[in-house]
Order: sequence, then structure tokens, then C-alpha cells
Amino acid sequence: MHKHILLASCGVVLLLVAVAQTGWRRFSIFVVGWGIALGPILILAHSAPHYAYFADTFIAGFVAVNWRKFKLMGRLIVTLLVTIACFHGYLEIKEFRHIGRIQQRLYSALPQLLNRNDGAPIAIQAQEPEDAFVLQRLLFDVPSYKRIEFGDRVIVVPYGNKPATPTYLMTTNGRLLEFPLQSPARN
Repeated sequence: MHKHILLASCGVVLLLVAVAQTGWRRFSIFVVGWGIALGPILILAHSAPHYAYFADTFIAGFVAVNWRKFKLMGRLIVTLLVTIACFHGYLEIKEFRHIGRIQQRLYSALPQLLNRNDGAPIAIQAQEPEDAFVLQRLLFDVPSYKRIEFGDRVIVVPYGNKPATPTYLMTTNGRLLEFPLQSPARN
């Protein structure tokens, strides 16, 4: 089992234990309300994270309204889960900023490379497998940038695709390196 799923499952169990201490009626309202808030996730796979955050707002509202009904152990559990959620939010924002820096470096280099390449397409591949998705998302359906047409002139080569040869590799910080990589001259 994936470690993130295991941690999230532990969090759900802890939350249910805390809510159960408020009484069976409140517990029933919580389970039904949360189930309704999570329902769209089962149908809409692509927007599931948005609805998961919506379900989290239901949890926050429920906890706020019923805070006085929680026993000490329930309050400690909720406080722990809120702390974990805040740390998760911090990590997400840190990742957004990192991707923004990658986009800034990548998009500042592309117009120069396309102008230098006289209309010939350039193929870019992520240097590391964890950056392949970021590269694909940053260049997906982008028609132009700074009045320079991308269209079919910028091609993303999937990571590990042996038959296709990239002309550039994107580093983890968004810089583009010519491929094949030039090794330093030896004397």
C-alpha cells in the first residue's frame, strides 16, 4: 500500500474516533454529510482533488460547530490533524512556487531557442523522471509565448522514450541543456 494512502487512512480513522466521542447523532450527521461532500469524487476522476478540499470544508465547519462537544482526547486528535493539514498546505504551496520557477526559466529560454532554430521543432525531455509530468503540463496546449508560436515546434519527449531523441533536456530547475550533453574537453 502506498505510504500516503496509509497515512491518510490513519487520519480518517483518528477523525472518526474523535467525532464518535461527540455522540451517535453527531457522528451520524458527520458520516452522512461527509459522504455527500465526497460523493462527486467517485464520479468525477479529474476534479477529485477539488471536491476533496470541499469535503474538508465540511469537516472544518462540523468541527467548529461541535467543538464544545468534543472531549479532551477528541480535541487533541483534531488539533493534531489540523497541524498536519497546515503542514500539508505549506508543502503544496512550496511545490507551486517551485513549478512557477521552472516555468519562468523554461518560458524565458524557449523563444530564443525557437528563433535560433529557424522554425525547426525542438524536442524537450525531462532530465529526471519526477519532472516529466511538470514538463508535460507546462507545455500542454500552449499555442504561443511572447508572440512566438509554439504549436508543433515544441515537442515533449516522454521520459524513458528510447526511440525518440530529444534536442534539449530540462533540468529540475527548468533550465534547458543541449542534448546530447557536451562533456568537458580533456587535455
